[in-house]
Amino acid sequence: MGHWRERLGLLRSLWMYYGDPRLHGRMLRFYRQFLGPGDLCFDIGAHVGSRVRVFRALGARTIALEPQPQCMKLLRRWYAGKPDVVLLEQAVGASAG
Repeated sequence: MGHWRERLGLLRSLWMYYGDPRLHGRMLRFYRQFLGPGDLCFDIGAHVGSRVRVFRALGARTIALEPQPQCMKLLRRWYAGKPDVVLLEQAVGASAG
């Protein structure tokens, strides 16, 4: 049962972040203020990669961290081997644990 719940949650996230094509344009306009070609940025908690997608479109290099295995599996499918993206399956916090 947990496996299906996990998949449904992932599908819901994909719909939320990729279901409306206008969202990508809004994100591009917002992040363009801060990022340009060759800039280095971090996506902490990359989730389903909507910001990685935008950062790449702006020409930025991205280090994306995501601790959830299902999300990382998706990120690897889309971005593994891309020279401008580094994927790290880990969390970030004030202390180890």
